[in-house]
Amino acid sequence: MDNSNLSASSKLICIDLGCGTHKAEGFIGVDLVAADGVDVIANLNGHFPFPDNSVDFIKAHDIIEHLPDRIHTMNEIWRILKPDGIVDISVPSTDGRGAFQDPTHVSFWNINSFMYYCQEFPPYLAGCQSHYGFKGEFSIVSIDEKNSGNQVIHVHAVLKAIKSEENNYQLNLKNINSIIFPDWSQSIEVIFAQLLNVCQTIIDHPNNNDIALLIDIQNTNLEDANFLLADVVLNLCYQGNMETDDDKLPQFNLLKTNSPEEYKGLLPILHSRIILESEDKEFINQIGLGELPSYNIEELKTTSLPVIAI
Repeated sequence: MDNSNLSASSKLICIDLGCGTHKAEGFIGVDLVAADGVDVIANLNGHFPFPDNSVDFIKAHDIIEHLPDRIHTMNEIWRILKPDGIVDISVPSTDGRGAFQDPTHVSFWNINSFMYYCQEFPPYLAGCQSHYGFKGEFSIVSIDEKNSGNQVIHVHAVLKAIKSEENNYQLNLKNINSIIFPDWSQSIEVIFAQLLNVCQTIIDHPNNNDIALLIDIQNTNLEDANFLLADVVLNLCYQGNMETDDDKLPQFNLLKTNSPEEYKGLLPILHSRIILESEDKEFINQIGLGELPSYNIEELKTTSLPVIAI
């Protein structure tokens, strides 16, 4: 899947789990070891390095059988997918020899395994959620088996993430993604003024319809930050400083992560950091964004921002 020619109003985030040296075009490659095509180095036995509801499409071919905890694997896939996001899984089935022949395979799957995660099989899904620790829900787009030769059978499952209203907050990214780290210990008036200034500068930028702003909210809660951002946007609307055509608007996103590891998944698509007067510089360096190109507000006003191609 090639997402390089998308319109300016959208930017699909597609990741290839366990890509090795064969990353699919237009994808962010994720693997345990560094190699050509690997953009994010991560141990998928632990926390997947992406924020909640941030990924549009996951390719997981010949990888989940290398991960020991099936419930954890499906939970993490569901967590990082946006509402209605898609995962494309190919895994050797226990109905053939492929599941057992590789000494590095540590979990075992067949076509019935997916009944436990999908709404088409309510008793299995309910049991998996109530007794086994599965937190998500998928819908089957397609599922079948194919003969891969040498008595190896693969299950090919394409699943869609189903999310309730309280879980449907998602990141909407564009071709130019910048991030800010407000100091949430400041007064609400100071933070409001900073956000208003940054958002106005982005709206006035010649590349505005290509820009998405990620506002880090590590040290505050989502509800308070949502109200504050809504006030900022409403203020800009009252001033007549915002277009009514959504395709010509930048995106403003609140970014809440569960772990510093999740910033690793964002690095390949982050263009720059916008410097605020007061920031948590220690945290910025801790999460590996210290080397990201950065601009203060005055520099941003006069800087042309090139598009990043994944």
